[in-house]
Amino acid sequence: MSMEGKVWAMKVKRLGVVGASLQTLIHELGCDAMLHAQETGDARRCRELYEAMPAVTRKEGFKVWLHAYSPIRINGDGAIGILKITAKDFTPYNLEEAQKRPFWTLEAAKEMVKPTTYADVQAMLRRYVAAIREADADGKVYGKNGNVVKLFPVAELPRLRELAEKAAAIAA
Repeated sequence: MSMEGKVWAMKVKRLGVVGASLQTLIHELGCDAMLHAQETGDARRCRELYEAMPAVTRKEGFKVWLHAYSPIRINGDGAIGILKITAKDFTPYNLEEAQKRPFWTLEAAKEMVKPTTYADVQAMLRRYVAAIREADADGKVYGKNGNVVKLFPVAELPRLRELAEKAAAIAA
């Protein structure tokens, strides 16, 4: 049996409030992560926030926002780093502007969001299959710089590897 009209309306209104507060929280955490990266040279908080975000559109907007106001970059597989000042696409930190312009308000973020195609899904599957195959016995996948870029639960690795092989056939 479906919800009564008043219950439905109340829950939809609550969803709007929760969504708005979630955006605000992500913006607050993003600004703090950017400040931490500027102070310490450590962008891991940006990666942690990026990985915790619930939707692809928010993630794309966040990536655009980082690019617009800092030298922090997140590439297609989620690896994160800070560009050197000599890099071609270097953008200096501008926390003051970043605080004024939340990630979901940037026009460039809207332009980057595009529909997911079958080819996109295949590419994503190939990346995850490769990561699962690369995982060591502790579930860790290392980047080129030797840092852990992905961590899979050790107890789930056998099942993930089994699923990865099935997914590899689909993504081929």
